[in-house]
Amino acid sequence: MEGTAFGLSCGTFSYPKCGGPDFQFAGGFNPQTGFGGFGGGACRASRTPVIFIHGNGDRAINWDSPANHNKTTARSVYQEFKARGYNDCELFGITYLSLAEQRSPGGNYHNPRKYDIIIAFIEAVKNYTGKKEVDIVAHSLGVSMTLAALTYEDNLHRGGKSWAGVRRFVNIAGGIRGLP
Repeated sequence: MEGTAFGLSCGTFSYPKCGGPDFQFAGGFNPQTGFGGFGGGACRASRTPVIFIHGNGDRAINWDSPANHNKTTARSVYQEFKARGYNDCELFGITYLSLAEQRSPGGNYHNPRKYDIIIAFIEAVKNYTGKKEVDIVAHSLGVSMTLAALTYEDNLHRGGKSWAGVRRFVNIAGGIRGLP
């Protein structure tokens, strides 16, 4: 098959987390930001690239966690995109939390250093794929962190282009109206 690329692999799964390696980049894709992630490959992106941004206490490779921990036929989020025709070189994920932050989610807050990781990753994906826009699928803290990063970047640079580079934004359980 033309364009076969290195795919994300959960590795060993112990509910609720994947046990695979943190860095699963291929095909020369090296974003040089964050604490891990996945994406890249030998194929050429024909669709708008999708970037997955995890929630609090999590990491990028868990987008390949089985949808049902009883290991039924339910696909992971990543596998569902693959089943719908996306190539590995069109699917990317970033881990913006360090291992210590993953282990202690109660202390994780917004800050510009995290925004910089997310923005740098988005730009790396656009440069790698040659696409001007990306779609973003974010969960929980990843939603508010990404919304803040895009807005922060645009406000920092008058006439910024961060939001202009996002075609679709999918919010999965993001606390955008505040948290108790």
